[in-house]
Amino acid sequence: LELRLVDAGSIRSIEAFCDGLLRGPRALARLDFLLLNAGVATDAPADVPEGKMPALCRRFVVNYLGHFHMTEKLLDLMMRPCQNGACSPCIVATSSGAHRGAGLPILGRPRGREEKKTGFISSYGQSKLAQIMHSISLQRIVDAKLRTRRSARRVRFASVTPGFSRTRMTNMYRWDATPIGALRLAGVGLLGPLYWYLSRSARTGAGPIVMALDDEETVRGGEYVDNCYVTPAEGENGIANDVQAQKELREFSLENCKKALMK
Repeated sequence: LELRLVDAGSIRSIEAFCDGLLRGPRALARLDFLLLNAGVATDAPADVPEGKMPALCRRFVVNYLGHFHMTEKLLDLMMRPCQNGACSPCIVATSSGAHRGAGLPILGRPRGREEKKTGFISSYGQSKLAQIMHSISLQRIVDAKLRTRRSARRVRFASVTPGFSRTRMTNMYRWDATPIGALRLAGVGLLGPLYWYLSRSARTGAGPIVMALDDEETVRGGEYVDNCYVTPAEGENGIANDVQAQKELREFSLENCKKALMK
């Protein structure tokens, strides 16, 4: 077992981390599984220039943009031919049902309406929606590449919702130092027993992730898995499956990762 540290909220840290995996004496010969599980609830400043996108908070960078950059950097390694031809690499990103009602204001979508929501559920859902759209579009892009590379391995992509699980993410949420924030905090304390009753353990929540990695017949690539069931990805007005929106998101992500590396 070898551990390597990386700051999922820093594009430059991810760049250095991936370079260490690809080059040098500790470079990997192959990579079979990539689990993108980093997630935060805080909105601290991110290592990405705001530019025209002030909503690009740390939550969005850690939950989506950092995963995007890591996947792009390591994809060719995962597509390298396997010596025995038996391995089937898979990239799984931990998602959330919060994506269902989310739009992507960073792309001006939905059209004709300016997004004003900035709360936890809204921005968290946006980051998870972006992550799902990336998985769907990248499966399509990689499958097209593989048709021209007969020796490469097929890489599967999946977005997985583990359900309402007890993790440390809720402990990291930064409550506003206001009377309303204090009331929210008090409410969470009163609802603590209900939280434990309705939520599942982290071990149980990991079940859908293991399924996506292991069950190649059910998860063939590009699916959204909700509690061990393949279900349609949504987003506001079905934006998750909008091919044009996926292309715009990819261009936006590449541009902002490039800006972060130039800082």
